[in-house]
Amino acid sequence: MEEVMKFVIEKMKKMMENFGGGGQPKQVNFGGQLLLTVQNFGEQVGDNFSRQVKILCGQLLLRVQNLCGEVVKYWLEKTHRDNFSAPMKVEEEEAKKLKQFLKRKKDESERLAEIEKRQKQRLEEMKETQKKEVENMKLKERIRAEVEKELSKLEMKCHDMASLLRGLGITVGGDTSHEVRVAYRKALMKFHPDRVLRSDIRQQIEAEEKFKLISRMKDKYLPTI
Repeated sequence: MEEVMKFVIEKMKKMMENFGGGGQPKQVNFGGQLLLTVQNFGEQVGDNFSRQVKILCGQLLLRVQNLCGEVVKYWLEKTHRDNFSAPMKVEEEEAKKLKQFLKRKKDESERLAEIEKRQKQRLEEMKETQKKEVENMKLKERIRAEVEKELSKLEMKCHDMASLLRGLGITVGGDTSHEVRVAYRKALMKFHPDRVLRSDIRQQIEAEEKFKLISRMKDKYLPTI
């Protein structure tokens, strides 16, 4: 029996050499070479050993043959999977790269669109501001013309500073020089442009024009103040 096992081991070594380097089968002609080796082994056993040993070796060879068949099947299936999965992996990588590229392109488009939107908003705001400034300027010019016309009429009616101040709504205690000077200073404080609310355009313009009027009339009626 020891000689049989040695013989089987030697035959197995030769069969494994047909697998190729590293135990991986050479798929081309592997099956035919293996079966031929098994058949030759069976014939040699038939020539050299007893019937009982022949049966034992036949069973052993059958198991070896089945095992080798499984090995061949495994490597064929693995090769098929590798050949099939490799293109799939490449396609997945390409799809992933394409997805990332499209996302970057979308993000860039959204960023540029947002910048353009903000620029349009700023442009609209500037146009609206300019429009309001023009409207305010026209309104001021119209109000100023009305105020100047009213003050011009008042100036023509007044013959001194006291009558002018009274016409502007300033209380003058008497016609003495001291009382007129006191009323004049009150008028300067009341109509000073910095002391008037700028939110009221008419009130602001009236204060400016009245302040200019009493300042101008001071040189005419109160030159010593």
